[in-house]
Amino acid sequence: FIIFGILGVQLFKGLFFYCDGPDIANQNITDRIECLSHEENRWINQKYNFDNLGQALMSLFVLSSKDGWVDIMYHGLDAVGIDKQPKQNFNEWRLLYFISFLLLVGFFVLNMFVGVVVENFHRC
Repeated sequence: FIIFGILGVQLFKGLFFYCDGPDIANQNITDRIECLSHEENRWINQKYNFDNLGQALMSLFVLSSKDGWVDIMYHGLDAVGIDKQPKQNFNEWRLLYFISFLLLVGFFVLNMFVGVVVENFHRC
């Protein structure tokens, strides 16, 4: 987890912010300054982000639990840059980070589960 957390901070630090407001689609917002030029808009961060190692580990825990992992993955794919409004599927290469994490964590969790079952079977 720690290695993927550090890598996640390097890849995604500060990239999960977005503009939230009543009429975002018609305003053609591209960055933070344009977002905050309309006083009804807010520049906010996603609940699960990679801004520091603690937040990254929490996001990776949610990814490993397979509950809500798709949203985090899509936020990572949509991220454009620091203080930039996300664009849908902007960088699809970031998908490798999420898929490799899910495969490795799934393999190790399954391996540990089988190990516990075999150990308990040998005790009987």
